[in-house]
Amino acid sequence: MKFLIYGAGAIGCFQGGFLAHAGHPVTLFGRRQRMAEIRGHGLRVDGIFGSVHIPDIPVSWEISQISEQAFDVILFCVKAFDTENSLEDLSRLVKPGTLVVSLQNGLGNVEQIVSRIGAEHTVAGRIITGVFMPQPGHARVTVTADATRIGPVAGGPSMERVEEIAKILSNAGLPTVAAPDVFKFIWAKVLYNSALNPLSAILSATYGELGENPHTRRVMDAVIDEGFTAASLEGVPLFRQHPDEYRKIFYENEIPLTSAHRSSMLQSIEKGQRTEIDSLNGALVAIGRRHSVDLPVNATLTRIIKAKESILT
Repeated sequence: MKFLIYGAGAIGCFQGGFLAHAGHPVTLFGRRQRMAEIRGHGLRVDGIFGSVHIPDIPVSWEISQISEQAFDVILFCVKAFDTENSLEDLSRLVKPGTLVVSLQNGLGNVEQIVSRIGAEHTVAGRIITGVFMPQPGHARVTVTADATRIGPVAGGPSMERVEEIAKILSNAGLPTVAAPDVFKFIWAKVLYNSALNPLSAILSATYGELGENPHTRRVMDAVIDEGFTAASLEGVPLFRQHPDEYRKIFYENEIPLTSAHRSSMLQSIEKGQRTEIDSLNGALVAIGRRHSVDLPVNATLTRIIKAKESILT
């Protein structure tokens, strides 16, 4: 199975490196500086999943260089705010039989992909693994809370095809489960990220520090309450029926697994880069607005992060 990693940042290089190490044909597509570094010195991935070094892996930063190739699977790993601008590229890359697997944060990505390339080519995904890049050609995996989940959208590919991809990823050292209820997993991660990421970015705190502080716990409790409200407004089923049920798991299981993690939103702010706040807390606020319901805590966190972006970027 031939893979393209579209958006070969930290997550993309992690996935692509392990797939290439397992012997699968992999091409990385990403920013010129990073791709040039990997072309010259290879790709290294290390951390809690083990270490691999791929001295020679195909890379590209120009869509014209790869648009004539036929890829079986495109792992779509761009930041949520880059989804819309990447759809033209996707339309040129998708051939009959190609599947695009969204491994992105937040809400709205999958819907945009479906609108451009069709449900038959689209697989939704949720990855909950922390990866960063100490150098342009080096990805380091620091934490994971669960296996990756992938599943078809309505009117999308068969579960058999999704299961085949999940098996290949798992056999390559990337634990992945085919999940017909994948959107429950996506929403669960949105609740988790919306509670933790903006506060981590505002306070320069780890997840563990946020979970231990009574003041931040009250804010996170309110974010979770409003997240459940947004899901109810949209008629979205969640794994837990009540916010208290989720909070118990959040504080007792999820935060301890990732207690030392500093959010990707904090890392983006520190680098003077744009964050994914619009696809997380901002997306919850937008849902509330569509239904004429205020979600004030999520709205305030969104405004503070946007203020930090405008001041620091």
